[in-house]
Amino acid sequence: MYPSCLNENAPLASQKSVANDCEPRLTASFQYDGLGRRKQKTLNGATTTFLYDGLNVVQKLNGSTPVANLLTGIGVDEMLTRTDAAGTRAFFTDGLGSTLALVDSAGTLQTQYTYEPFGKTTVSGTTSTHDFQYTGRENDVSGNSSALLTEPIEVRA
Repeated sequence: MYPSCLNENAPLASQKSVANDCEPRLTASFQYDGLGRRKQKTLNGATTTFLYDGLNVVQKLNGSTPVANLLTGIGVDEMLTRTDAAGTRAFFTDGLGSTLALVDSAGTLQTQYTYEPFGKTTVSGTTSTHDFQYTGRENDVSGNSSALLTEPIEVRA
């Protein structure tokens, strides 16, 4: 297998399969359970494990140490609050479930998210490690525009 480098500004058919053409470099791997839920992700050597209640993530861990607790609603990807080292943040979402803002316990707007079509995200305000963004799903590339994949890209005409 050859690693593939994605460039968001080039058509998929013209993407290169040469790893040293990618800057900045992001390496990623993901593990899933029998229900198709992501149980672990590793980005640039940092591993995060996910604990679920049904279909929703309720805790993120680094090793055996909890780094974020999520209070969820009854719907899939319905995040209500996130508690981490920065404190508790409430989610403001749109009809797609995309996070529009995080608000602290005093009601102060902390972080805002805007999205382009297909989910390219712009974040403003206080830095957050919150990664459930566009349509309530994980933003895996952490704002980087290119990624080193472990599987080749297959383009079918």
